[in-house]
Amino acid sequence: MYRSALQLREAVRLKLGKDVANCLAIPQQNDTGDNIDWYAAEGDEVIPWSTATDDERQQAIKDLEFLQQSLQGEAEKMSRSENREQKIFGRLLDKVIFFPDSQHVYLVNDKPVITFWGFTGADGVIPANPLACLSAMGPRPTAPVTEPVLETPLPVPVPTKKRFPWWWILLALLLLLALLFLWRSCAEPEVIAPPLPEAVTDEPVPEQQDPELRRRTLVDDVDRLNGVNPGLDTVNDVDSAEPLTETETPADEMPVDPAQNPEEPPLEDPASEEPPLEEPPSPEETPADEQGPLPLPEEPPVPEPQSGEPLQLGAEQLQDEKASFLNGSWNAGAGIQDAETGRPLQLEYDFSDGQGKVKVKDAQGVDCVGNVSTRASGGSLSIASEGAVKCPNGATYRLPNIECKPGATSKADCSGSYDGENAFPMSIKRQ
Repeated sequence: MYRSALQLREAVRLKLGKDVANCLAIPQQNDTGDNIDWYAAEGDEVIPWSTATDDERQQAIKDLEFLQQSLQGEAEKMSRSENREQKIFGRLLDKVIFFPDSQHVYLVNDKPVITFWGFTGADGVIPANPLACLSAMGPRPTAPVTEPVLETPLPVPVPTKKRFPWWWILLALLLLLALLFLWRSCAEPEVIAPPLPEAVTDEPVPEQQDPELRRRTLVDDVDRLNGVNPGLDTVNDVDSAEPLTETETPADEMPVDPAQNPEEPPLEDPASEEPPLEEPPSPEETPADEQGPLPLPEEPPVPEPQSGEPLQLGAEQLQDEKASFLNGSWNAGAGIQDAETGRPLQLEYDFSDGQGKVKVKDAQGVDCVGNVSTRASGGSLSIASEGAVKCPNGATYRLPNIECKPGATSKADCSGSYDGENAFPMSIKRQ
C-alpha cells in the first residue's frame, strides 16, 4: 500500500479536495531505505490522540467520518465502472481509511491526520468500522483522589518511678577486683642484691717464685692465648718445623689431571660469524646518470556515470547554467500518475545542453513526447515542461515542474509540483 501511497493521495486530492487529502499523512523513505517517515502536509502543532481533550476528539471524529463517507462513495463509483483499472483503484481507495489503532492518529492544527493508513493491526483482523477504536476510548485518565487518613491518637505513657540500678554496684566491684589482680600480676618483683664481700687488707705478699717456673708459666699462658694446647707440634714453631720435600706439595699447588677436568672449548660469538651488513648507497653517493628520470604520477581516471545511479548534485554542478552534466537519458518517477485511472506513470528524459525531450507511455502503450528545458540557478536545478505532452491519438498530459536541491548527502533531493504549492517527492536516476 505504501508504494502507491503518493498516487492514492494525489487521486484523493484531485477528486475529493485538498482538505480531505490533508487527513492522510505523506510517507517517505529515508536515505538508507530501511525506515518510513510520515509527514503532515500542513501545520506545525502536533498533538497525539491520547493527550487530546474530549472536545478535540469529538470534532476530529466528525472530520474522519466525513472522510470515510467520501472515500466509500468514490470507491463505489469506480467499482461500477467498466474500466478494469478503475475497479482496482476503487478497491484500494476503499482500504485507505483503515489504520492499526488510535496511536496512529494525530491532531495537527486541530485537524486529524492518519499515519500508516491502509494498514491493519498485528492480528490482521479488518474491523467493520475503522473509526470504532477512536470512539471506544474513554476520557483521559485522571489521578485518583484518595481520602485523607485520620490520625489516631497515640497512647500517653504512664510515668513510672525510677529505681536505682543496684546491679551497677556489683558490676563496679567486680571491675575493681579484676583491676587489682591485673596490677599485681604485672608488677615487677623486687630484686634483693647479695651482700658484698669485705675487703681484706692484711693479706701477705706472695713469695717470689723460681725464674724457670715463672718462664714456663708465661710460655704456657702464651700458648693458651694462641689457642694451642701444650705438648703438641705446630707449624708455627720454627725450631721444630721440618722442610717440605718435593713429593709434599701443598693442596693449592697440586697439578690437575686434564682427563678428570677436560678443558671446555671456548664459546664462539654468533654475532662474529654473520657477515657485515652492506649499507645501501645514499642518494648523494649515487651518480646522477645512474638514478634515471623520476616517474610522473598518473592521473586518476574519471569515473563514468553508472546506469541506475541517482542524480548527484553539488556546488560544482550548480555553476553550470545549461546543466550540461544532465546530458544523456534519465528516468523519473514516484508521484506521477494518470488523473483518470490513477495509474503511475514513468517519465523518460533525454537532455542535451539545457534542452531535451520527455517521453510518457500512456495506458494503451502509446508514447507521448514533449519538450523540456533545464536551468541551474539560485542554488537549485529546475526542469520545466514547455507545454503539455501530446500523444498520437490526440490525448495530452500535463507534466509537473521538477526542482532539485543538494541533499544531506551527494544525492539530489528532488520534488515535483503542478501549481508550485503542493510539492511531492520524486526520484531521478540515470538509464
